[in-house]
Amino acid sequence: MDRNPRRGLLLGGLAALGILAVLFVVVGAGRVVDQLVAADRRLVVASFGLALCWLLAWSIMLRTVLGPLNVSLSVFTAFLVYAGAVFANNVTPFGQAGGEPVAAALISRVSGSRYETGLVGIASVDVLNVVPSISLVFLGVGYYATTTAVGERLSVAVAVAVGLITAIVTVIGLAWRFRRRVVARLPAVVAGLLGRLDRFDPDALEARLTERLRN
Repeated sequence: MDRNPRRGLLLGGLAALGILAVLFVVVGAGRVVDQLVAADRRLVVASFGLALCWLLAWSIMLRTVLGPLNVSLSVFTAFLVYAGAVFANNVTPFGQAGGEPVAAALISRVSGSRYETGLVGIASVDVLNVVPSISLVFLGVGYYATTTAVGERLSVAVAVAVGLITAIVTVIGLAWRFRRRVVARLPAVVAGLLGRLDRFDPDALEARLTERLRN
């Protein structure tokens, strides 16, 4: 990787830290700072270290997922890219849905791959993140239920979240199971819908989509 993308990532990281600093000043971070100063420094450092380990683990996961897609990233670059993705998820609307396009653009920029490939890679990592997320949900709710009575609202919220995640995983599993049929029929469906607009040629659009999916 040449120097320009890496320098851009570093500058982006510094800019992100600057934005966070401004937010702390505007919102007011006095109480947070007071709590950090009063807390055990060893625990604060340990928490920061564990957060870095978590970020490093998912960065390696991103690098592993991108490998079969013929996208090569070093561990350090994957770490910076995933850190940027996490930051984008927290500042863009709709969480991961808003941050994934930014992460895909970062992957495409630093690796020279297609934008679609980067989007598939980061989306795959987010899907894999569902498994530990569900486990943590059940663990947290289970512990909460052993210490106090679970309210009706919390029960409904957990049930809705589990149902939604189950539905998403089921759809993804079916799409993967019948991926050849999906790839064969998707260009015609998308081209037919967009072809109703005057600015799109259905035949040309279907041909381009078919070529991209085959690659």
